[in-house]
Amino acid sequence: THTHIKRERERERARARRMEGREGGGGGSEGGGPRARRKVMTAQEYERANKPFRAPTERVPTIGEQWAYAARRYSKYQGYAWSGVALVAGLAFVASYITDEKREDGTTSSQATPPPK
Repeated sequence: THTHIKRERERERARARRMEGREGGGGGSEGGGPRARRKVMTAQEYERANKPFRAPTERVPTIGEQWAYAARRYSKYQGYAWSGVALVAGLAFVASYITDEKREDGTTSSQATPPPK
């Protein structure tokens, strides 16, 4: 979530700094060699920069903190969700009322037994 985005931005900045360091060595006869002119990372450098299983540098949030974050972020949509539930329930009721057929004896198809006469 938030920490994931921060880490990704830090990785991008670190990559940009490494790339800037490679560009400035002067090409040609001033020295610097072929690595100074190259803008592509080696496979080993890429793996070192993008370790997928590196231990997190920040504290992992507790379940309570995660719930608090979700409540703050998504509680504004709760009204829309309950409105949707009420709308679907109303539509289901109206649809069942419209599709319920009446029989000759006065009962409907949803009643289990006919009323006594």
